[in-house]
Amino acid sequence: MSVPADRNPLTDETGEFCDEGQAGPVWFLSGTFGNSAERVCTAPTGKKILVPVFNWIFGAGAFDCEPSLPDVPCDIPALQELAAENTEAAVVLDVTIDGVPVANVAGYRSISPEPFGLIYPDNSVTGLPAGTYSPNVSDGYWLMLTPLTKGVHTIEVHVIAPGTIFGLIEYEIITHLIVE
Repeated sequence: MSVPADRNPLTDETGEFCDEGQAGPVWFLSGTFGNSAERVCTAPTGKKILVPVFNWIFGAGAFDCEPSLPDVPCDIPALQELAAENTEAAVVLDVTIDGVPVANVAGYRSISPEPFGLIYPDNSVTGLPAGTYSPNVSDGYWLMLTPLTKGVHTIEVHVIAPGTIFGLIEYEIITHLIVE
């Protein structure tokens, strides 16, 4: 969320910006805002890969309470409940890596242990002004992969989630990951 909209991996349909903000031992693949995408991304060898499958952020930086939703105070338990309800709306959580299905994707759920802040830059992907927005909570499914071997790998994520606050969400994200 800290990357400006014009080069944000979340809205990148090709993978051109998959290296934005990458540092450290983990390479973060990008999800979307609920739409399908097919991307080509190049990552260095030796990096663990974090794959977002289906996840939510609710709070001050996501139009759920002040300041992004004026006159609505932030109620952490209510935000956590909303995040949980929407996460649990997923009825299909399919992930394949190089054609091999990942078993029990629902077992990889993670909930933020504490509320956190979001730091938005100028030209934020949400359209909110630059600044820090707090509190926020998250809930969802992510996979942490051990470093992949050199070469081309295909990671496919398919999600169907009826009954979210946005109605039916269905998407497929295909990432052709070139490890070099």
